[in-house]
Amino acid sequence: VQVSQTPGMGNAISTRLNAVYILKVRTGDRQRAGTDANVYARLLDSNGNTTKDIHLDNFLQNDHERGKEGRYYIDPEPPLGTPTVFEVWRDRSGISDDWFLEVASVVHRETGETVMVFPVNRWISAEKKHVFQAYDCLLPQSDAFGNQRADELARRRRMMEYTQNLDGCPVQVRSLPEEEKVASDTKDISSLKTKIETRLIRATSTAWASLADLSNIYKKG
Repeated sequence: VQVSQTPGMGNAISTRLNAVYILKVRTGDRQRAGTDANVYARLLDSNGNTTKDIHLDNFLQNDHERGKEGRYYIDPEPPLGTPTVFEVWRDRSGISDDWFLEVASVVHRETGETVMVFPVNRWISAEKKHVFQAYDCLLPQSDAFGNQRADELARRRRMMEYTQNLDGCPVQVRSLPEEEKVASDTKDISSLKTKIETRLIRATSTAWASLADLSNIYKKG
């Protein structure tokens, strides 16, 4: 698929003043999820109307950082109805070009109402246009982008290849994919929370004489 690498309409002051919609793009909270690459997007409505290519770049801001949300104003020309399709792509520029996109949503600028949500939860490959329909929840036979679905399934089969490290033991994933890993700081916080709760239980409960004493470790409310 040929993808545009031109700045497109960008997010100039004139665009902000005339914008009908705001596109919100949230980068996932995962290791190496953020990117310094140039990212572009386009919205389509049910009548086939499309926006110009939107360069997701805010002036003097570090866009697409891990766990952060960017806001981009959408030019109303040509006129666009309720967006039903979201296209996104990126190049390979920057020190870190990996990018995990969690979700994109479209908000009406004047009312603040969210008019459409596009769950993504995928790594966005370079030089490839990724297309998502509203809510990204369709039966295979109803998917207008069946080839993309087939490519994703084939990719996941390659990623989730199993191996058996010990005879007689359950199989395991040969190598855990990046998108399945929990952020290290999330694991650290969860571990610390468990340790604190354990110490509080030890400090506030007495030795158990019977099963009924288990109620001492639970809090009301």
